[in-house]
Amino acid sequence: MNDAPNTHVTNLHSHDAAPTRTKSVAVIGLGNMGGAMAAHLIDSGFSTTVYDLNPERVDELVLLGGHPATSADAAVTDADYVITMLPTPWITSEVMLDGGVAAAMKPGSIWIDTSTSIRSALMEIEAVLDARGVRYAEAPVTGMSHGARNGTLEFFVGASTEDFEDALPLLQVMGNPERIFHVGPRGAGYVVKLIINQLWFNHTVALGEMMALGVKSGIDAGVLHSAIAGSPATSFFHEQGLTRILFEADYDDTFAMALACKDSRLTVALADELQCPSALTRVVDAYFEQSRVTHGDHAGEMSPFRLFEDAVGAPIRVRRS
Repeated sequence: MNDAPNTHVTNLHSHDAAPTRTKSVAVIGLGNMGGAMAAHLIDSGFSTTVYDLNPERVDELVLLGGHPATSADAAVTDADYVITMLPTPWITSEVMLDGGVAAAMKPGSIWIDTSTSIRSALMEIEAVLDARGVRYAEAPVTGMSHGARNGTLEFFVGASTEDFEDALPLLQVMGNPERIFHVGPRGAGYVVKLIINQLWFNHTVALGEMMALGVKSGIDAGVLHSAIAGSPATSFFHEQGLTRILFEADYDDTFAMALACKDSRLTVALADELQCPSALTRVVDAYFEQSRVTHGDHAGEMSPFRLFEDAVGAPIRVRRS
């Protein structure tokens, strides 16, 4: 790999180069997640064209060996694979339709959307791609920005079996090969990702509420943290998310409240589409929206915990022994 400065796309932990590395890839959206994903593709030998509205992000990938594009549609003209990692379904639609990406993709190529989304918001894109003979797989991810940098992302893929197998070599480069799941046909990947995100959000609110109750009752936060850790109520969020809040005052600024609220609203919308009970989701969604208004769009995704700290009257913290 070419030498490069220490940026948000470095810290590469690449996998073996994929058998299809001679094929070309275009990556659109080079933020904390997309930039690191593109860096792994470049590092593993894929011919990778990159585009972002922020030219500095493009320049970082060019230093690694990526090919710059002057526009989103120009990036995809000759690509065998097009990967998007964009903030919202509406921006994705704008890029794919108004930006001309869907119309510029060549027949037989495949669009891999790694964003958190909902299928009903993207049906117009599907129609354009189907009419042009362009294939489509969604592959939303978990693992946060450090997982993107380290190549340990987990993918939930909604696609036909053939398209999943075609996309798999790229996903194995960008993520953990043992954590890539074909969860069903188109749309299924988005659903699984929304469910996982919403459960994380639910844990944020539930543990915030209970930690506040314990502290208000005079229980030491460290004692309560340890008691939960050894109980049937422990969870990955308790071990990772809550621990980061209590010991490091870390609310995960790499994933903004604006995006978290977007994801929660999509879960509510999906429940409405399916006429599925969603009372708990709506309560949690209200807490997240309150936190976004109180703490700002760019506050960390676990900032709703701060609402309960405000109720206690002080940050809930534990000192490391």
